[in-house]
Amino acid sequence: MAIWREGTSVGRAGDDPRSHAERLPLEAVALLAEHGLTLPEIDTFVVVAGPGSFTGLRVGVAAVQGWAMALGRSVASVPTLDALFRSMPTAVEQGTVLVPCVDGLRGEVFFSAWRDGVDLTGPQVGSATELIATVVALAPAGRVVTSGDGAMKYADTWHGAGWEVVAPTMALADAAARLVADGGGTMGGPHAVRLNYVRRTDAEIVRERERGGRRA
Repeated sequence: MAIWREGTSVGRAGDDPRSHAERLPLEAVALLAEHGLTLPEIDTFVVVAGPGSFTGLRVGVAAVQGWAMALGRSVASVPTLDALFRSMPTAVEQGTVLVPCVDGLRGEVFFSAWRDGVDLTGPQVGSATELIATVVALAPAGRVVTSGDGAMKYADTWHGAGWEVVAPTMALADAAARLVADGGGTMGGPHAVRLNYVRRTDAEIVRERERGGRRA
């Protein structure tokens, strides 16, 4: 999480083993208190809206919606991969493909591919092999740089494809706050936030299997 104030972002990465639901409210209040702030002093709430962990996204959005509704504030939602792209190194030559990459579990990653500031693919999900094939089809030759927890998890695979793996230059929350400060994201009322899971939820998959079983 992060606070954007007077052109500066201050953030904190969570490493508490408790669940998102247990941690988030207390950590948010503690971060604000460290900087002499309280929730009613927040002008706008920002939340990443996916793709990512189903539970983490739901908990984060629900908390922000509750605070915003109680205080009569707006919410800016930011695609996770847009924020991660914003956190990647900017000193790259023209034509370099930048691939923000989030671990999607199940042997998959969420990703998008950017070149010269343009999102070429939109949010995608697939295996490491499928990601490489997608990028190669877009850019058969040239430099490719990837970043994020998905990049770190499958670093050997990306290196084998000749790609570079780099650490983000800032936390995801910092990047999301900066993006909104620069006019990015989607601003609206708390009820207007829409999550983008990219793939179907586990609950949807289970329901489909159950329906198939009943038909059989």
